[in-house]
Amino acid sequence: MNALIIDDEQASHTTLETLIQLNHQDVQVIGHAYGVEQGIKEVNHLQPDLLFLDIEMPDGTGFDLLKEISHQSLAVVFITAHNKYALTALRFNAIDYLLKPVSDEALKAAIEVSKEKLVANSWQQELADIKAMIQQITQQQLPKRLKIRTAGYTPLIPTDEITFLEADQGYTEIHQSSGQRVVVSGNLIEYEKLFKLHQNFMRIHKSYLINLDYVRGWSDGQVTLSTGQVVYVGRKYLPQWRAWLNSL
Repeated sequence: MNALIIDDEQASHTTLETLIQLNHQDVQVIGHAYGVEQGIKEVNHLQPDLLFLDIEMPDGTGFDLLKEISHQSLAVVFITAHNKYALTALRFNAIDYLLKPVSDEALKAAIEVSKEKLVANSWQQELADIKAMIQQITQQQLPKRLKIRTAGYTPLIPTDEITFLEADQGYTEIHQSSGQRVVVSGNLIEYEKLFKLHQNFMRIHKSYLINLDYVRGWSDGQVTLSTGQVVYVGRKYLPQWRAWLNSL
């Protein structure tokens, strides 16, 4: 865990770093700053995990510094000779508020809580990354037009005009909002793979893959589309269908 010390007194730097080096080898002091302005630059440059921060300094306070830094996920431990700022420190979500001279017991407790916060931040970031990845996948763009190969003619069907696809033995029938239908070679599974990553299409039956944008009603296992067509939800697909309904 990388730490930065910001304090206007050299003696405080020396004392704190000595305690860390002697008893907390998992913490590495990567920098020092002696005022608010210098501290802001060092935090943004070094991106420490842990910040030991004095409050009263010649060019401002530790609170002024926290308002200016861009690195928001770090753990902050205030170290000061004054106990009158404890309530304000809580408002800044400080890990701890230690009074000088700092004891190793108090320092150890603050470092342990800091580790817990960093682990929690790491999990939150990982979850955020996973959610972003899922969103990117589910919003993956389909081709604007689906190129269909048939004997002597290649129709281009706008994907947003497809209401549903229907299995027809070894073929697939593509239904369009205009009422037109095109029968193409290839079974429904092949088209399900093509549409799988797009959030607007869902397999609801062994025979049906529907465009959810056209759903207008649901009753007794039947889905009514805006075109007036009715398709059925198979028992196997009910859980994901109900999950989609509940998300609305």
